[in-house]
Amino acid sequence: SMEKLKSGSEYKIVETKGNPKADTSKFVEFHLSMFNEKDSLLGSSFKMQNGKPFSMKVPAAPQKFSIEEALTLMGEGDSLQLFVPTDSIFKGFMETQRPEFLPKGTKLKFHFRMLKVTTLAEINKKHEAEIDEYAKKKNLAVTKTASGLRYIVTKPHTGELLKDGDSVAVHYTGKLLNDEPFDSSLPKGAPFELVVSETPVIAAWPEALKLTGMGGKITILVPYYLGYGDRPSGPIPAFGAMVFAVSYTHLTLPTNREV
Repeated sequence: SMEKLKSGSEYKIVETKGNPKADTSKFVEFHLSMFNEKDSLLGSSFKMQNGKPFSMKVPAAPQKFSIEEALTLMGEGDSLQLFVPTDSIFKGFMETQRPEFLPKGTKLKFHFRMLKVTTLAEINKKHEAEIDEYAKKKNLAVTKTASGLRYIVTKPHTGELLKDGDSVAVHYTGKLLNDEPFDSSLPKGAPFELVVSETPVIAAWPEALKLTGMGGKITILVPYYLGYGDRPSGPIPAFGAMVFAVSYTHLTLPTNREV
């Protein structure tokens, strides 16, 4: 039977396994498909994420008329349909901004299947094990720093070590733990330039860059909390670990740098 939420959205439990419902301390993984009232498929995790489920922390204050409202209604293995009035979604917008396939008075339908409900501690334990397993599989005798970064110097440096404020140019190749590459400076023909410890792209870079010096090469294994965190970023999935092979090509010292 259909149940109503405070916002006005409605939902129907399609299947329940009787597992504990997700709460705001949990992280969830779920597949999601979105339809209009004519059952035209508008989008899904299967198409948008190459078959990978959505992954997120259950928000403390779910946004009204969004998929967030449904997350605490399901436990692991449950399926649910959420019906959101399109008039509420487009309230405050000009009617010209409303797509034709979501006409007035209709509802947007979301079909969920909850795959996993877990805690951050469980995620971290699995994450660390996966990084260590990758290093073992690749025969990388990595050193683990206090931050959680793993590294191995694959070619000793011939010049000086880098310090904060130095400008450095590096060539790099980045890939996921499944060896799927997601970025590289090599095809671009130009190295990536950055200042050590200044506005890093990810938190791992300032520490990693100072682990060797000019002429050196290093491979770093970056846990998600030193990378892009618990939300997906382009090809990097939520909680995604990354592997970077980095070589130092050029160093520019600041004028006040003491060698």
